[in-house]
Amino acid sequence: MKLKDLADEAWVQGVYRGSTLAVLPAACRAAGFVPRIVFRSDDHMAIQGSVACGLGVAVVPQLAVPTARRDIAIRPLEVEGDLLTRHVGVALPASSYRPPAVSAMVETLKEECRAFEGGVRRGGAPLRVVVQSS
Repeated sequence: MKLKDLADEAWVQGVYRGSTLAVLPAACRAAGFVPRIVFRSDDHMAIQGSVACGLGVAVVPQLAVPTARRDIAIRPLEVEGDLLTRHVGVALPASSYRPPAVSAMVETLKEECRAFEGGVRRGGAPLRVVVQSS
């Protein structure tokens, strides 16, 4: 299903920690429409309950799919570009020395993100890891 296929739907929007308030509207604008948002919450269960009772549709983070309610339909969503891609960042000190545990953690994060590339595990938008030295 493409995001633009949901242009006429009412939307339940997740507002989680960080600046996610603009993510859904930006992705919808890129798909050619402005979402009609009828409810916002930072609570996954409230969002899923709102969808289950027919209030609207919602984008569920890929990592939350395994815990989604059984009375809602989860469908993979095709989105142009990376507007709904989660970026995982790792900030490291500027020095070239990295303790083995830090190097192992960075590699583990990269492997996990690669496993999600293209929605391989659960459908939906991929994860990307960005490693940056400060």
